[in-house]
Amino acid sequence: MAFLARREARARTAKHQALGQKAPGEFDAFMIEGAALSAETISFTLTFVPVDKASSALFQSQFSLNADWTRVSIPVADIARTIDLAQDYLVQIEPVGEAEGLEVLFGLCDFVTWAKAAQSIAPPSAPSTPAAKAKVVIWDLDHTIWDGILVEDGPEGVVVKPGIHEMIEALDARGILQSVASKNNHDEAVAALAHHGLLDYMLAPQISWGPKSAALARIAETLNLGLDSFVFIDDQPFERGEVGEAHKAVTVLADTEALTLLDRPQFDVPVTPESKGRRALYAVEAARALAAESAAGDMDQFLRSCDLVLTLAPLSASDAERVYELSQRTNQLNIAATRYSRGDVEAMLSDANGGEAWTLRCADRFGDYGLIGFAYGDPKTGHIRDFFMSCRVQRKRVEAAFFAWLAARCEAAGAHEMTISYQKAARNGPALELFQNLGFTLSPTDDTHGNLACPLPASFDGHDIVRIEATLAKPSAALTSEAV
Repeated sequence: MAFLARREARARTAKHQALGQKAPGEFDAFMIEGAALSAETISFTLTFVPVDKASSALFQSQFSLNADWTRVSIPVADIARTIDLAQDYLVQIEPVGEAEGLEVLFGLCDFVTWAKAAQSIAPPSAPSTPAAKAKVVIWDLDHTIWDGILVEDGPEGVVVKPGIHEMIEALDARGILQSVASKNNHDEAVAALAHHGLLDYMLAPQISWGPKSAALARIAETLNLGLDSFVFIDDQPFERGEVGEAHKAVTVLADTEALTLLDRPQFDVPVTPESKGRRALYAVEAARALAAESAAGDMDQFLRSCDLVLTLAPLSASDAERVYELSQRTNQLNIAATRYSRGDVEAMLSDANGGEAWTLRCADRFGDYGLIGFAYGDPKTGHIRDFFMSCRVQRKRVEAAFFAWLAARCEAAGAHEMTISYQKAARNGPALELFQNLGFTLSPTDDTHGNLACPLPASFDGHDIVRIEATLAKPSAALTSEAV
């Protein structure tokens, strides 16, 4: 698909603008609307090429369309850096790869201004259903983190905005991960972040000339976190609009709201030793993923080489705040959709109500995962009242090791089966799958509740991959370096 942008077309568009928008010839973005009529996502390149063959300049960007109606906007400022928009040029939209037989429906493909268009595509400052707690903040760079335009001013010419460096440090202390989605030259942007002491805070930064919605999707995949826990900050309405249209669960904020983050309920999370080290944990996890990807043999063989150790201990006062935080943050592996208050956790410090509370810590040869899980139950009856675990250790046989240890403990106490209550939530499907893979059988009580049961004795595949070090609630019954 290609079309020639001639003076008469620009004059027609300029005339429409002059009726009540900007001065003739001023545009904010080039917009593309469309949808793929097939089930798969189709990628395209958008290219601006001068008609004047003496010029070697061109502008190129990439975007994708899927079955959902999508709007993609490219800032005119980005195009004008290489293309003289006052002259004739060819605009080409071409599929990437084999396109025969694929059907695509295009709507608007033209320059727009945001005086009216932004009203229809720009999302409000916050979505109608914001994430319960923010886990990731994605920053734009130019005029958001710093004043200035990097490609014009250079790494040393841009100046970090007042209060932004302190905000990034404060978010990091709360365990809120951060990254970058910026339309810039990658190496130059990385150099600027390093020059201003910000690079180490940014995990999996996405710096390219592609759509920022695609950048957020790549960051979410890399971090293994849902987009509903993301907050995106950008100074440009069209960038906020493009991300808001593509990812409606993302909280989208203007750069003017950046210094209000800590006052928002989404960011009201406790500061714990684990939260202060969360960024480092994710950096270590990236090293684990790289090692797993390059390792030969099956996954269990690789896990054995990792020397995984699961440390179990009774809940202590020093861990209460972390357990509260974990209950607030854990979605996928939270079988009862638990959200404890601090008072709930404090009450479990006593075994007066007949229950035992266990904390789960994990480490391997790469580093320490920290406190990654919590369980509360009664071994004598075999009923586990609650269990939740960070997805950082998912599929590493940690759950198999823990429930093998727990099954042996419950059987020794006289129980004939282990049971646990299940409450369906929007994102805890993986928790139900985890228990069913372990061999628990679900007996539904209604559409959203049920009971999971596993007869004793029980054995779980791969439990011996992880070494258990456990200390029981009673000091006289301590178990140290116990392998299961």
